[in-house]
Amino acid sequence: MPVIVTPAKAWVHVTAATSGQDSQVLCFRSVLVPRAIAVALFVILAVHLTNTFLQTVGRSLLQTNIRTALRRELAEIPGARLNEVTLLPRQGKTTVLAVVRSPQTLSPEQVASLNDAVDAAAGTTVTLHVRSVIAAEITREGVLYKPDYDFRDDEK
Repeated sequence: MPVIVTPAKAWVHVTAATSGQDSQVLCFRSVLVPRAIAVALFVILAVHLTNTFLQTVGRSLLQTNIRTALRRELAEIPGARLNEVTLLPRQGKTTVLAVVRSPQTLSPEQVASLNDAVDAAAGTTVTLHVRSVIAAEITREGVLYKPDYDFRDDEK
């Protein structure tokens, strides 16, 4: 019957055949090296996950600050409401896409004022793109904010 030699059996034979001093060195290495590798992998993973977490928290805080600044500035424009804010990192410079619902499109001067508020909130220069969604606001008492554009004119 053939004898099957497994790596564990081979290791036992190798360590048993060596002298006491060499056996202790081999045993020390066999224990220390795998644990050192595991600790090194753990440290690398911990550093990576910590860095990713800090970046995510930083982006979230930046987006919250920008959203707060935009809402504060848009409160001064009748009928304008902030719908969505998206951060778009582009080649080292942050671009902010803001979707605003309002009865009229925002003017370049209004967007410039919004961009100044966003720059102050971000603490750096940010490119602001504003997408205006024309919307009327109506209650049972009547129209609160009427769009400056009548969409029915296109049908004529």
